[in-house]
Amino acid sequence: MTTPTVIDTTTVVLGQLRIAKTQAITSGACGTAPASTAFGSGALTAKPGDCIWYKIVATNQGAADVIDVTLNDTTPAFTSYSKGFTCTSGAGSLPATGVTLAPASPGVGYTGALACGAWTTVPASSSVTMDFAVQINQ
Repeated sequence: MTTPTVIDTTTVVLGQLRIAKTQAITSGACGTAPASTAFGSGALTAKPGDCIWYKIVATNQGAADVIDVTLNDTTPAFTSYSKGFTCTSGAGSLPATGVTLAPASPGVGYTGALACGAWTTVPASSSVTMDFAVQINQ
């Protein structure tokens, strides 16, 4: 008689980032950012002159710190930067050292790359966020 052998393998992912990009639209010029409940990931309908607000959140869903995290995005085609470019972590403030915005202060009408980082450490169960708004070209 033979006894079957079973080998069970478990893999533990120590650092794992989940990225979520959401958006919300406000009609006309980019005034006040919409409430966080207005943001979603589904398709939206907008017209020239409307404002699209973006929120990109990277959450460490792993069991260990993730190091050197940078969030990158760009202004979409047929839009230009309007306002609200911020990088936040934890309770809503930047870490004391090491995190920069690139470009540091984009002007209204800027088109191109935007970046926040690098956060030297994003602890388990913590998140970092990049926010900005663009206006659709007329």
